[in-house]
Amino acid sequence: MTRNVYRPDGSNADLSKARQTDLYVAVIRGTRTDASQSAQALVVDLLPAGFEIETATVSKGRSTTDYSWLPELTDVTYTEQRDDRFIAALDLKNGTRDFTLAYIVRAVTPGEFKYPALVVEDMYEPETTGRTAIGKLVVAPR
Repeated sequence: MTRNVYRPDGSNADLSKARQTDLYVAVIRGTRTDASQSAQALVVDLLPAGFEIETATVSKGRSTTDYSWLPELTDVTYTEQRDDRFIAALDLKNGTRDFTLAYIVRAVTPGEFKYPALVVEDMYEPETTGRTAIGKLVVAPR
């Protein structure tokens, strides 16, 4: 599992220099070690206290911002944006090895925050799981 954060133009974001009201695109990528069977995966990405989800669905063609730099996104069976997390359920067919998701966040609260780990697990085989490291985030006032 990886989670990378980009600016809306596709350039890498420096989360130690985020500013209040700035938009970012969180891109989640995962690779299954065994793609021989289908899987139903649940992705839960907890947000740092300084971020809020702007939108849980990124549209490449119907937006004022051009997100054509994003890779092909995986179809999801369910997404939810809560105050503190992004949730996506995936139905990964037999042979599907990689998946990519994206959502947009806005920096809203100034301060220094921890960026919680991203977690993914197979809903019917919970011993099959992945987790990222905890990060740091600094949001400066505008």
